[in-house]
Amino acid sequence: MRPIHVGIPISYDYKYLPLCLVQIYETADKITLAIDKNRKTWAGKKYEFDEAFLSNILANDPLHKISLYEDDFSIPELSSMDCEKRERRMIRQFMKSEEENAWHLQIDTDEYFIDFNAFVDYLHEIERYFDGYITVKVRLKTIFKLYEDGLVIAEDNEGMYFSVASYGGSRGNPTKEEIVIGTDFVVLHQSWGRNEEEVKFKISNWGHSLDFDTEAYFEFWKSVNRYNAPYIHDCHPLGKYCGWNRLQCVDGSIQTVIDSLRKDEPEIEFHPSIIRRAKWQKRIYAIRSNRVVQMLKPLIKDVIGKR
Repeated sequence: MRPIHVGIPISYDYKYLPLCLVQIYETADKITLAIDKNRKTWAGKKYEFDEAFLSNILANDPLHKISLYEDDFSIPELSSMDCEKRERRMIRQFMKSEEENAWHLQIDTDEYFIDFNAFVDYLHEIERYFDGYITVKVRLKTIFKLYEDGLVIAEDNEGMYFSVASYGGSRGNPTKEEIVIGTDFVVLHQSWGRNEEEVKFKISNWGHSLDFDTEAYFEFWKSVNRYNAPYIHDCHPLGKYCGWNRLQCVDGSIQTVIDSLRKDEPEIEFHPSIIRRAKWQKRIYAIRSNRVVQMLKPLIKDVIGKR
């Protein structure tokens, strides 16, 4: 079986790392923590970082699985999004250099796998039927806001998936050599579930900071509460086609929600037909993307329109 190597970018929200690690530590074979050597965000802003926190994480690693990768991930000439893509590629290359024949996963410090053991079993099932490059996606539940006794969770529609694992690929867009499959495994993303100061810092420094009106969205986020949340739909800052088609209020702590989701998550079985379907989807996509086909589309429409 291929080793399971997990890469985790660390930045200003490093304090969420322990909850992230506890979900994956026992099952992962290797964990790489990547952090900007100058402690800067993708937007180039310096953030306060407790070096003792990182030292404590590395010291409390009884199975010696955790390693540190420090590099310059903040480039002034690049946008925040380009810096993010660059860092994820660099993490991928770093993990690849340490273990070529492995499953390479990337999750963030505020992303919590609900059933990592079952997901890893699923990856190993894939190995039995497919030996090529592949990206595996999961479903995402996003914590949109915290209130005194619970959470507001943003639910994605049935078609939304989130790239997390690959063999030969990356967390971002799949390469031409890859096939892509979606699964119903769940990752709980703390994302917007923070205090006002943290959320304001986040939207000014993450990869999408230039993609929407951050000030207006921040005011909208502040206005959401447990009473009006169920009436809000399609509220993703990048548009309704990016998910978050409804908000749901759930009582309890984040750990309570993780435990509840783990208890309720159905058994997800792998079937070889999933690979066959992914191969066909790749072929169809290649045909649709073919340059000749794209050039002929206007002509075909014109001919059809004249009939």
